[in-house]
Amino acid sequence: MTEKEYKDGVLKLQQLLGELNYVRYKCRYDVEFAVKKVARLVNFPHEQVFYMIYKIIQYLVQHTNIGIHYDRDLNKDKKITTITDASVGTEYDAQSRIGVIIWYGKNIFNVYSNKSTNKCVSSTEAELHAIYEGYADSETLKATLTELGEGKDKEITMITDSKPAIEGLNRSYLQPKQKFTWIKTEIIKEKLKEKTIKLIKINGKDNIADLLTKPVSISDFDRFIKVLNNQITPQDILASTDY
Repeated sequence: MTEKEYKDGVLKLQQLLGELNYVRYKCRYDVEFAVKKVARLVNFPHEQVFYMIYKIIQYLVQHTNIGIHYDRDLNKDKKITTITDASVGTEYDAQSRIGVIIWYGKNIFNVYSNKSTNKCVSSTEAELHAIYEGYADSETLKATLTELGEGKDKEITMITDSKPAIEGLNRSYLQPKQKFTWIKTEIIKEKLKEKTIKLIKINGKDNIADLLTKPVSISDFDRFIKVLNNQITPQDILASTDY
């Protein structure tokens, strides 16, 4: 590949990924993981990268009816519910990926799949990072609602499938391997002590945020589509926990 071919290939990738990112941002969260994953390869104009992009485009063309469905929520006591997941060392540069879904009441507020900003060496570290990021965005939503006269004293319900992460947050000390998350972990611990957030364990196979961190089965993907369509609500997910 000549230098000109390389530059032309990168430019083409940038154009295609820009279009996909626009569609993803416009509530096509079913391709959130796929687009974010391939976007990290924007400087590698290999035929396999183009193949992955065209497969995503093909899927979007074939499934134009998928998106977020919002229902009118008349419940005056609407809660903020957040579910998180993480996959350690799954990126090409050994970074981890986190996934977060946030609801306000029974409607989705935000969905994202991001590369972890921390270099995690264990699944527990990655899960702790995901929990904190999910909490931080939930707190931003709560602050906005408070300004609108809605969010004051609202408890944030956090859901994770990581038992070690929950145990670590309930301990009064940090193990050596967890020291990298000292500040973030202490913030979550403080909020748990203040009872402004509640942390709940869910079975790994029931964690809908799995789809944002790794490839999943067709049945799990279909379940996520039901979440987008409000056919599965936070109440349904909480029913499968010890809430």
